Amino acid sequence: MPTPTAFIEKLMKHVLQAGIPVWRMYIGLQLIHPQLQAMGYMWKRGEPVQAIARAWGIQFTPSYIGSPMQEAREQGRTLRYKLANVAEHDHIVLHELKAAGATDYYVLPMRIRREGPLPVVTFATDSRSGFSDEDIADLTRLVDMMGAVVEMHIERSVAETVANTYLGPVVGERILHGAIRRGEGEEIRAVLWFSDLRDFTGMNERMQPAELLELLNNYLQLVGDALKANGGEILKFIGDGVMAYFPADDALFLPHVTNSAIAAANAGHRQRPKPSIHGPTAAASAARQSAAGPNSRHGN
Repeated sequence: MPTPTAFIEKLMKHVLQAGIPVWRMYIGLQLIHPQLQAMGYMWKRGEPVQAIARAWGIQFTPSYIGSPMQEAREQGRTLRYKLANVAEHDHIVLHELKAAGATDYYVLPMRIRREGPLPVVTFATDSRSGFSDEDIADLTRLVDMMGAVVEMHIERSVAETVANTYLGPVVGERILHGAIRRGEGEEIRAVLWFSDLRDFTGMNERMQPAELLELLNNYLQLVGDALKANGGEILKFIGDGVMAYFPADDALFLPHVTNSAIAAANAGHRQRPKPSIHGPTAAASAARQSAAGPNSRHGN
């Protein structure tokens, strides 16, 4: 299956055809991501699958702390709740499920080979009699069989996130498609960008480390946002410097791409922190994206 959503759609269609009265199913996957803690996929009978991004920090919120999801993920426990018996002190998610019409809730971790927090799968039914013992046994076997497919999607997600985070989406995608040999490359036309902070060396001497790091993060964020909004892609962070490029498919497009780079520069200056950005400079040229360095570690 090309995506988790397509996999879950097809899977749950077969579950319903088998007569298991699932009303809602959820898979929670832990991520390695600079901004997200987890990705959830929610299926409800008669509705398309929803991909729900969980921002970093959700693990410290009341919606997660003390929840069945936390208990299954962190303790590896399998849990089942007959929602007619939910007490006042039970977690809010159980009350929300009951209010939505659920009668039975089954939560279990998914055992995979990858180390780290376990994926968690939950099933809820709105059948008046809840899940039967046979339903529970079938759902348990189903989660065991799903493990290999889910692990494949997790590994792919990790690879894409690491490549995009450290190399950028364009270069990262090329590497994931096999462009990893030393000396491999292609000639492109592009506008090159370089910018840095004026007097950064002096700031290092005058400012406290935490204060300097906050300034640097804010500066790199606004430059990155301006580049992305105008079609640029960051190649490298060099201390306080940013090296980026704006690709042009043809030389005829270089004036347009140059204007995009200038627009990004103007956006960066309008939002610049104090002290100000020095530069940026941009030059239209033919460039070559190549892998260089030892076989085990390449830089662009």
